[in-house]
Amino acid sequence: HQIIQVQVAHKINNSTEFNALTRTVNIHRPDGTMKTYIQTAVLKRNVYIDGVTGAKTYGAWSTDNWDAIQIPVFAGYTASQDQVAAHQVTGEDSDQTVDVYYTPINTN
Repeated sequence: HQIIQVQVAHKINNSTEFNALTRTVNIHRPDGTMKTYIQTAVLKRNVYIDGVTGAKTYGAWSTDNWDAIQIPVFAGYTASQDQVAAHQVTGEDSDQTVDVYYTPINTN
């Protein structure tokens, strides 16, 4: 009787996972209309799947950016913010909605 040892490594399959995050900016204009900007950031990460056990190991998410949006100026009104700042989107972020409102300037 002879004992034979065989070393076997699990086959690891590699795939990619994507996550699209959206920032919606609603500008509520003084005339009652609304202008909407939709910004999408797409993140990706590697997923390693053990071919024997099915266990998954995840890589780090990539990053993307949402650009800054300048808020228009309307005479006689003040916006709730001057701009929506640029933002580096990471795996820690989620979808966002930003609402900008105008209030009349009191001229008394």
